[in-house]
Amino acid sequence: MQDTEKEENSERIGVEIITPDGVTISAKPTFWERFIAPLGILGVLLLLAYGLAQLYAGYLGIEYYWGVGWAVGLLILMLIMRISLPITVGSYFGAVDVWGWDWYWGLLFAVPGLVLFGLYFVIAILKKDE
Repeated sequence: MQDTEKEENSERIGVEIITPDGVTISAKPTFWERFIAPLGILGVLLLLAYGLAQLYAGYLGIEYYWGVGWAVGLLILMLIMRISLPITVGSYFGAVDVWGWDWYWGLLFAVPGLVLFGLYFVIAILKKDE
């Protein structure tokens, strides 16, 4: 008896909605709900990890050139006043000078929006010629 109930419940994955008229509507989850939507959670976690890595690299870059006091002070300034330029510059120097990356990888790490802007700029120029 319990095995048949388990089989019936395992086959019936989805949501049942009972309308005010008493009609039962069964809805199975779509591809989006089952597989793609959890990727959004993964994307948020990856973006958070990237942001923390950029903060750490910014701290290291500023600390490498100006010392711990300036690094902590600029981190606090960034968090309080939302001024991110010093941390962005520091993350470039942290990636290039402290971690030993090439300049183009450091630039891509520090300012990834430049790549998107550059792609948009190239596409806009190509469409203008059409």
